[in-house]
Amino acid sequence: MIKISVIIPVYNAQEYLEETLNSVLSQTVNPIEIICIDDGSEDQSPNILNDYASKYDSIVVLSQKNSGSGKARNYGLKAARGEYVAFLDADDYYPAENTLERLYQKAAANRVYIAGGSFSEFSGDIKSKKYGGISAGYTFNREGIIHYRDYQFDYGYHRFIYNREFLLENSLWFPDYLRYQDPPFFVKAMAKAEVCYVIPDITYCYRIEHKSINWSERKINDLLEGLLDNLKTAKQNGFHKLYWITLKRLQGEFRDIIYSGCYKKNIKMKELLYDLNCTVTQKELPLPEKFFLYYDMKRFVICALRYCEVWPERRAVSKYNNIKRALNGSYFALYGFEKAVRKLVQKINVSRNNT
Repeated sequence: MIKISVIIPVYNAQEYLEETLNSVLSQTVNPIEIICIDDGSEDQSPNILNDYASKYDSIVVLSQKNSGSGKARNYGLKAARGEYVAFLDADDYYPAENTLERLYQKAAANRVYIAGGSFSEFSGDIKSKKYGGISAGYTFNREGIIHYRDYQFDYGYHRFIYNREFLLENSLWFPDYLRYQDPPFFVKAMAKAEVCYVIPDITYCYRIEHKSINWSERKINDLLEGLLDNLKTAKQNGFHKLYWITLKRLQGEFRDIIYSGCYKKNIKMKELLYDLNCTVTQKELPLPEKFFLYYDMKRFVICALRYCEVWPERRAVSKYNNIKRALNGSYFALYGFEKAVRKLVQKINVSRNNT
């Protein structure tokens, strides 16, 4: 039986593809299957894939018209034969030769559907291994079984392996989005599995220096739809932390991107914004955020809908997104007051616990 099938969507990745393939070929887990899906590449990627496939029996090359990485991964998942599957981007790599073998052994020994480790990202020789704030879930401090209800994180699905039959039996596919198709898949898989086995070691290296996104109307709409997917999953399962994290992403890193897609011709955006307005409620948020994050999101929706009525054409995404967010957001303007509210809430909770 093939232990792990590694699924790699490939689109114009000629610069890094050989390094990625060599990273998988050097893995000690055996037998292994490497499924590469060419997503309509226009560079030398297909030639590189075919050359490797002619040399290594473990490599399978599939191809499709350019349809996005989500569809490519689903194509690979349907063709896979491994007990577990792993997903690798065509410009990333595994940090050690025994990365997949360790994850497989942990998953098999503990009889879990999902096993994974910590995340790292790199640009040139600079590598990030420590994360804080809402990104703290990228890493683990201890080894063992964790419950997703206690974890409730949404990013870094690449650092895990997944039982193939578990995914197929529960119809856990990547949604057909050009952006933000990974977090909904990850969240739904983790929610269905309920538990997973984790190790603190880094199990994935994510390259960031060359990644830039041309935000088309379709990609912006898909981004918001993916965020909505996670909000709804969080509400359905009572995942209050995930709900909070997703709203923080909406009003933070993605606010200006979504604003840029709000203009008269984008009818789909208006439908998504109305859906968002109905999805954002106070009861899923802890007490301080009921005042700040909730009303910030409501104001965001009002502004976005107004832009859909008045902007004749789509605007470019601001180069100063983070600065504009700091100047325009209520978290900046009301920062001192928010700290006071948090302290008051803490005192109320302590008083309740003592009575």
